[in-house]
Amino acid sequence: MQNNSESQIMLVDFIRYISNMPDLFFQEPRMMIDAKPASFGLNVDALVQDTLEFLTGQENLEIDWLNNNQNPFLLPANEKNKNYLAFVAMATYSLNYPGFSGVLESVSPVKIFLIKTLQKLSTLMPASVFFNDQDRREELARLCIQALSILPVGESASVAGDRLKALDSVERMRLLKESQEIQRRNEELRKKREAEEMASKWNRE
Repeated sequence: MQNNSESQIMLVDFIRYISNMPDLFFQEPRMMIDAKPASFGLNVDALVQDTLEFLTGQENLEIDWLNNNQNPFLLPANEKNKNYLAFVAMATYSLNYPGFSGVLESVSPVKIFLIKTLQKLSTLMPASVFFNDQDRREELARLCIQALSILPVGESASVAGDRLKALDSVERMRLLKESQEIQRRNEELRKKREAEEMASKWNRE
């Protein structure tokens, strides 16, 4: 296993690799139906297992949180879960980039990325919309290499962090909602002032 503390990657090559994602990874995911795993669909939990073995360079890797009754990638069938698993499937393909073989020492950062980060992203937009947007593909690429502690060639950790922050879909949505809330409150205050001015005018008359 190699030490990836100073590893770098040509980001443009990685994004091009992501852009060529095979149709296989856009198939409907296997889900739980009537509390039982369906016999059809893309087996996302198996993709995650294979991906973690590829990243760590360890075959038959034992991952407790993937093999218990609360497998985070085998979920009840609904649109919300289906979209989340579509994000996970895209990420597994991305993380199987040839240059990433054996770079991972601990699966924890990738676990956080696959479960927490992608769950948040999946609440913002359909996976297909995310994938088909050039900036969002760069965001996916940067999230992947962040989880692996890899930097783009020519970027310091600070520059890479700033670029990812500028692309951050979750943060962009938070700022948009915050702006909309400020506009709503300002509109309420404007209407309140107009009503008070009108009432004052009638009282003077």
